[in-house]
Amino acid sequence: MEISNFYEYRDARSGTIFVLSNDWKSDVHKVPEQAQLVKILWNRSTEPIEIQVDSSLWMLLPKQICTLTTYHLSNINKAQGQLCVFAFNRDFYCMLDHDREVSCYGILFYGAQELPIIDIPTLDVPTFEALHQVFCDEFQTPYYRLEQ
Repeated sequence: MEISNFYEYRDARSGTIFVLSNDWKSDVHKVPEQAQLVKILWNRSTEPIEIQVDSSLWMLLPKQICTLTTYHLSNINKAQGQLCVFAFNRDFYCMLDHDREVSCYGILFYGAQELPIIDIPTLDVPTFEALHQVFCDEFQTPYYRLEQ
C-alpha cells in the first residue's frame, strides 16, 4: 500500500537528486526544471497515457516504460491513470563519469533514434511492482547520517 505519491532525496554535498512520483502529472511542479533530470516513465495504470515529448505525441500503454534524457521536454496531456516516474540527475547515477561500469548511458537513455518504449511482459509485472514497493519502503525507512 502506497502512503505517498511523491518521494524525494537530495544531498547538497554531492548535488544528488532522486525523485519517485506515483502521479507525475500532479507532482511535476515540485521539481525545478533546472534540475536536469533523466526520467524513467512507467504506466502502472490500466489506461493509456498520452505524453508529449518535444513536439511529438506518444501513447504510453499500460505495462510500458520509456526513458527520457535531460534534453527532452515532456508533458502529460491526457492521463486517465497515474504515471509513475523515477527521475534523477547525473550526480545520482554517475552515468557520464562511469559509463563503463553502468553500461547504459548510450543505449538506455541517449542512444535511441526514437523514444525508447519498453513493454513489460505480463509475467514480469509482479517483479516490477515488488521493486517499486522496495523503493517506496526505502523512502519511508528512517536513516541516520554522520554529521561532519
